[in-house]
Amino acid sequence: MEEQWLLTVTVSENDINWIKSGKEIWLNNRMFDIKSSRIENGNYTFTGLYDDDETRLVKQLQKNQQENSADNKVLAQLFQLLMSPYDNSSLQLTFYKKIKTEFLLTATPRLSTQSISIITPPPQA
Repeated sequence: MEEQWLLTVTVSENDINWIKSGKEIWLNNRMFDIKSSRIENGNYTFTGLYDDDETRLVKQLQKNQQENSADNKVLAQLFQLLMSPYDNSSLQLTFYKKIKTEFLLTATPRLSTQSISIITPPPQA
């Protein structure tokens, strides 16, 4: 059944974005699994299938990386500050401003909801 859904596309050798050489390319913003290929006059002719499941997975991973990049920048600055062998006041000032505005403002509500109420009375003397 898969054979009837095979597509044949022609792509210039310079426009190919290989994911796995000879097996998978990124084509028209989608993953394309290669069943067979041939090259002629600088153009590849591929026969294969678009892999929409893998395309969704790749796009989700890219989205997650973009969302985590802001956190990673703050973490990288912290490590840079900690590893710095000399006094770098401007770096410290920038880092502490970022921590104050980005981390504390977003983390404080989450941290305050994590506290546990103590329901036992204090000991009697």
